[in-house]
Amino acid sequence: MVHVCPPGKDMELKVLRKRHDSAAPSSPPAALAAADSTTTTTTTTPEPKEEKKVTPDVEELTITLRPRSVGHLVRPNLQTSEFHEKPKYCVFGGLVFSTLTHPLLAEWGDQWYNTAPRWLVEQLSGNCTADRDEVVVVVQVMPHPVNQSYESMYARIVTQVDGVDVRNFAHFRSLVKQHRDRFTSVGSSSSSSLAAGDDAKRSMDEQGDFANLILQTRAQGDLTKVAVLPIEAAIAADRELEHVYQIPPQRWD
Repeated sequence: MVHVCPPGKDMELKVLRKRHDSAAPSSPPAALAAADSTTTTTTTTPEPKEEKKVTPDVEELTITLRPRSVGHLVRPNLQTSEFHEKPKYCVFGGLVFSTLTHPLLAEWGDQWYNTAPRWLVEQLSGNCTADRDEVVVVVQVMPHPVNQSYESMYARIVTQVDGVDVRNFAHFRSLVKQHRDRFTSVGSSSSSSLAAGDDAKRSMDEQGDFANLILQTRAQGDLTKVAVLPIEAAIAADRELEHVYQIPPQRWD
């Protein structure tokens, strides 16, 4: 019931509690506080609107709350409170990336809490922070020579792109786009730049390995795996895979 209540709207809760002879408490009952810690928080301290005696030992309180969403890393539905929204995804080098949600975990069946990878399930206890507010996951690996030997990347969490910590899906996509754009603008003239002298070579070294996209992923605990995808080959592979799998061409602008 809390989940279907739109954020910003009032919701009435009826609470049965042991009757006290003193006045009603100003803080919410313990059962309400327990529910509040997992699903909602309140903007103000709830005040009882009505109090009536049900039995000699039990009283009923009607409390008005205004719930708001808690910033959990794993979304309860898709990306927002709207169930009709399509999930966000991105394809690069045949690897398909998306965000970790409850529907994604449900892909492991009704017993997903026990059958889904533990490193994904453990994210349920995480909350959004200034450094990370979404979990980016490799949700599929489309076989292609460019991603050969990376089949085990499936269901792994993407933690870094070229040494930069991933904050959310939009940040991840912007990092990939940045390296794609840098390669397309620099890669065509890389040979002449390297021949220009040590200054040009030093400048490229400071920018990093512009010919490859380096992804760091994590599974159980601190078990990390790095994927090195040649950008030019990955771009060509994606065009080929879009045709084979009938995927709409991606827009990177």
